Amino acid sequence: MEGKIYKADWRNKVEHSDYCCWSTFNTTDNAFGVLHVFNDETLTASATILHQVTADSQILLLPIVGGVDFKSNHQNGFFHINQLQVLHLKKGHSFDISNPYENESVRYFQIQLHSVNDENDFQNDFNLSQRNQLIPIFENEKANVFIGIYDGRTEETHTINQNKNGLFTFIIQGAFEFQNRLLESGDALHLLGIETVEFEALSENAMLLVVEIIISN
Repeated sequence: MEGKIYKADWRNKVEHSDYCCWSTFNTTDNAFGVLHVFNDETLTASATILHQVTADSQILLLPIVGGVDFKSNHQNGFFHINQLQVLHLKKGHSFDISNPYENESVRYFQIQLHSVNDENDFQNDFNLSQRNQLIPIFENEKANVFIGIYDGRTEETHTINQNKNGLFTFIIQGAFEFQNRLLESGDALHLLGIETVEFEALSENAMLLVVEIIISN
């Protein structure tokens, strides 16, 4: 088994008066398989940010606080907590993310996967009230994505899809012991050559994302 920890304070930070982005990685050269962008982004009240797409991508947008408006070459709309918006955009295209609230900031994740010839944009609803389990929110032949919120001292064992051979996890809030490694808010970990993972929530309402991906065919 091979692994690498990405500590929260090692991330690249871009900050303006109305926008903040923490990037675990954000370049094709620093990709983990098909996963080549993982950004934790915050927009202040009524702000808008324009994103340029640098590679043909499936773009997963996941609000953690509040909801956001989006506008792309294909469509526009609104989505919020417990919803995942998936866009398929070509290199050179762009999309806008806007905060529709007048007095509140919003926080969301932007995850980009190299495109797999699926051109349909879609929105997926899920229910985070299902605690102490990993909830599937996205699946295709290259990647599976899960989210989970846990009570303190809850343990879980997760079996990786047999067609995937890499795993990336990001701690949204709280702390976990993940494969005997301590991970806290903003930390991430990737693993290779593993069939199951074990983790334990070390704090109440601890939340994480898990992404199973193909590293090589």
